[in-house]
Amino acid sequence: MNRKIHLSIMHSLPGRIRIRLSNQLRSLKEFNQKLKLHPGLGNIRYSDVSQTLTVELDESVITQAELLLRIALILSIEQGMKPVSISFQEEREEIDSAGYFSGFILTAALISRLIPGIRGIRPALELLASGSTAYSVLKHGLEEVREKGSFDPEVISVFYLLTAMARGKGVNAAALTWATSFGRHLVKPLPEQINLKLTKSQDEDNYEIEIDNHNQQNFLSLGLRTLPAMVFDMLTGGMVGKETLIKQIKHVSEQHHSIIEGLTDLKKGFTLKIQ
Repeated sequence: MNRKIHLSIMHSLPGRIRIRLSNQLRSLKEFNQKLKLHPGLGNIRYSDVSQTLTVELDESVITQAELLLRIALILSIEQGMKPVSISFQEEREEIDSAGYFSGFILTAALISRLIPGIRGIRPALELLASGSTAYSVLKHGLEEVREKGSFDPEVISVFYLLTAMARGKGVNAAALTWATSFGRHLVKPLPEQINLKLTKSQDEDNYEIEIDNHNQQNFLSLGLRTLPAMVFDMLTGGMVGKETLIKQIKHVSEQHHSIIEGLTDLKKGFTLKIQ
């Protein structure tokens, strides 16, 4: 039996979030009743097979950070005050066959520049590399629109590629376009985890929640695994505008004056203590 409950944020969009739970829900009906004590929540779906919870919400009423906090508290109380960890592990799409093909041809085109004996086929190889890259990026963008309703900003780089192709300088632009569109799918996302520990106060009319983001992994190991993602996100703007989970929780604490209410009949609610 798990000694800690773990919530993994698998996917999030404005107004919608999907979370994987380490422990199965004991009663979806009771869980929904407790969670929907707060306004702003829409459809809630749970899959026993994958142990994933998908929630639709009005973020002008309740933020995703507060939703995560409330889910964590409900599960902790339900399972005997177990500690809870929340991590952001958004799934990154796999590169499809078109992306791999264009990457292979692009690599061959770049290598051909170093081999004098095959200069005759270089123009055709570079044209194929540029064209296949443009096709794979556009295909990737269209699939994102169908699945998410939007596409990543990197897809816009295909217009830079098409302009460069018209000028006869497509292969360099293709390399940049491929890297910005598919490179992030090759590196491990930056891990982020917060930990919650729930305790009952002495007056029995209040819970105290200790929250921290101390990662127990070895610092050197963590750095070696995530440095490529960190560098790539900085170069491509992936970190711009992103706020850490612990900061979002702090905003929730400030908005509620360090008290989370509405989960039980406790008069004093839940006191947040963020380390």
